[in-house]
Amino acid sequence: MALSDLLISHSPISFKKEMIGISVPEPLRVESKVKFLDGSFDLYIKSLDNARRLPKSLTFYLSVPIVNAAEKCMADCKKANSVFPTNTHEAQIRRDFLMNAQGDVQEMFSLFTALSSLVPIEKEDNPHFSKSGERTHKRKAITERSIELWIASAQDEAKAISSAMKYDKQRYKGLKD
Repeated sequence: MALSDLLISHSPISFKKEMIGISVPEPLRVESKVKFLDGSFDLYIKSLDNARRLPKSLTFYLSVPIVNAAEKCMADCKKANSVFPTNTHEAQIRRDFLMNAQGDVQEMFSLFTALSSLVPIEKEDNPHFSKSGERTHKRKAITERSIELWIASAQDEAKAISSAMKYDKQRYKGLKD
């Protein structure tokens, strides 16, 4: 059993779901307000996975800064999610964390631009890949598709953070000073 499976299966949320049997009818389902939190973790994992495929010569110039930006984004999202505003000052603290996370994602977009001009990108029809897309030997190579998915993940995270900030603005409108 993988570590992530252990963490998920023993989390309080999954335990509650098993005990209570939570089920929401499909028409009543809405998008999660903490989608930014899950998205930041996914972005961090994608960044770790893809950064190790980049050329070794660019480790300190591109790989490390991209992973660090994803890690800071994840940390800022976790911090924002741990603030439960009871007044406008606390709501501003939460907003500041979300703004920092948004800045980290924008930093990643700048690094992706540099990545696209400096890194040779492998096509999936490369002879080093099998028909199923698996590498035929242990050559580290980043593919065009993996970069597209990486950038799409960052775009989704930016949208989720913006959505959370917009929702928070409405939600905390009536708080006291």
